[in-house]
Amino acid sequence: PETSHSTVEMRVAIATELTKLLKLSNVTWYSAHAKIQGKLANYSVHMGSGVVHAEGKGMIYILPVHSQARGRIFLPFADDDPKTAEIMSEVILLAEDNKLKDPAIIDQIVEKIYSVVIITQETEMTLAKYQGHFYFYKILFFI
Repeated sequence: PETSHSTVEMRVAIATELTKLLKLSNVTWYSAHAKIQGKLANYSVHMGSGVVHAEGKGMIYILPVHSQARGRIFLPFADDDPKTAEIMSEVILLAEDNKLKDPAIIDQIVEKIYSVVIITQETEMTLAKYQGHFYFYKILFFI
């Protein structure tokens, strides 16, 4: 179902105040979208549907874990709509994307760069650059 204009306006108002309270200066508003300048990418969150897009990468899938699964979490507003809580969480999460720990989300955002150096005919050392760090993997192969 489509979200009403008043619900979108309410979510924008709540999110605007929430970002001010949390001192998140990298979130701006454009119509029904939160525009977020993260450290890993720039994002757009639709305040009606909660759909997230990363600039130049497409849609980012963030699955919510509703409070029924972990116990009740108090939200400082009277709206009992779980979609509003989900959208607020997405905005905060992406505004501080450098603190992300979930590999399912990070893998959708961060581009992995691989280069291969052949040491011998039987051993291959792969260098993967991921979030500015280098990791080495030793892989056996046979020619």
